[in-house]
Amino acid sequence: MNKSDRSDRSDRSDRSDRITGFSGLTGSPRARWLGMPELFDLGDSAHEALFEGATGPWEALAALDAYLEGLFEMCRLNGRILQARPATGAYPATRAAGSSTPSGEARLYLEAGAEVDPRATIQGEVFVGAGSRIEAGAMVKGPAWIGRGCEVRQGAYLRGFVLAGDGAVLGHASEFKHCILLEGSQAPHFNYVGDSILGIRSHIGAGVILSNVRMDKRQVRIQLLSPDGQPGLEYAATGLEKLGAILGDGCEVGCNSVLNPGTLLGRGCFVAPLSTVKGSHGARTRIG
Repeated sequence: MNKSDRSDRSDRSDRSDRITGFSGLTGSPRARWLGMPELFDLGDSAHEALFEGATGPWEALAALDAYLEGLFEMCRLNGRILQARPATGAYPATRAAGSSTPSGEARLYLEAGAEVDPRATIQGEVFVGAGSRIEAGAMVKGPAWIGRGCEVRQGAYLRGFVLAGDGAVLGHASEFKHCILLEGSQAPHFNYVGDSILGIRSHIGAGVILSNVRMDKRQVRIQLLSPDGQPGLEYAATGLEKLGAILGDGCEVGCNSVLNPGTLLGRGCFVAPLSTVKGSHGARTRIG
């Protein structure tokens, strides 16, 4: 996989109206947390409110369920275009925890220009933004929020609680579960992205796995950086048994690499193909 697959399809000129009902929130969350690498420029994201007040970037994942419910509530109140129909595919839809979607029904909120192939499987509550496309053979379990100009390719499996910012690519034979893909991020081929965050315009190559559970099943810890920005000897407790990787903006991860639970990559990091990565790494570090 090379950079030619990238497509910056988002129109940043109208970001202020993308998340209706959230634009009035004030305050800017930190793009760098104490003892951790610089990760995000959240001023470039429509979803910066998700990180507001977080004492660590992983707390955005803990807030994701309520954040998605808030987005869908705004859809309901604002009368977004709704297409309610029987769930497609061989598996009946089931009610997600806290969801108002009836069992056996898919609730699609479609903006003008959004395309959902009738051969895709849709279950639960799903928003698809303008210019986005869900291809035949994809399976999307809500709640799932697909921004504008996104691609959900054939064979993609969205297991619920997925937030994809504008221009994101969710690729062929890839699985996504309880994760955040910020604007322009790409997981195009044969990837696993669970309990993880992909920064703006980050990219993981074919076969990259973001592992989210320790083999000993203990809670995942985050390695803190020393004052000079190098991996240190102290760790932060997350309280989470499931936490994958957090990639800063513009990271590149080469094909068939594995990122262990709790890996943090600062913005602009480069991971060579076939690498095994753990711990925290400062911005623009070359690994492998």
